[in-house]
Amino acid sequence: MIAIGFLGTAPVQADTAYQFSFKPIEGKPLPLANYRDKAVLVVNTALHCDFAQQYVNLQNLSER
Repeated sequence: MIAIGFLGTAPVQADTAYQFSFKPIEGKPLPLANYRDKAVLVVNTALHCDFAQQYVNLQNLSER
């Protein structure tokens, strides 16, 4: 079982990661089931964090 919890929200539980959905900045839910059989890297960071500039390499990897 996989469980994810965030401050201020109730924990989410699922048997597989494919049952999770993320809410990206655009607002439309993004189900992990859309990425079944693909490599997925999830990075959770604040856009206005001083360290966000260090994620340029992750963006380059994403664009491959």
